[in-house]
Amino acid sequence: MLPGLYDFEVYQGASWSLEVTYRDAGGKVADFTGWAAQMQVRNALDGTLFHELSTDNGGIVLAATEPNIRLRMPGGATAAIVNRARYDLFVEDGVNRLPVMAGRITSSEAATHD
Repeated sequence: MLPGLYDFEVYQGASWSLEVTYRDAGGKVADFTGWAAQMQVRNALDGTLFHELSTDNGGIVLAATEPNIRLRMPGGATAAIVNRARYDLFVEDGVNRLPVMAGRITSSEAATHD
């Protein structure tokens, strides 16, 4: 199974969030109750890790109903993304590990700094 491709933009230093509805092959909203998820943001596929979101660290929340995937990155994480990054998102139930989405992240530089 290949992940869905989704590119998005973040604003450096600003919190970012995205809600996604993942459907099975039959079009039904997938029930992710009891599943875990992990998403890594890197400067290249095997490059420097900028940030990791997971169900363990609260960066990803999974649900049984629509939207069944909620992603959140704090401002400190988006501040680390310079120009472009790559990511992929996996969900797993202890037996199956499914690639849900992957793509590129583009960052816009903030003019306001601390």
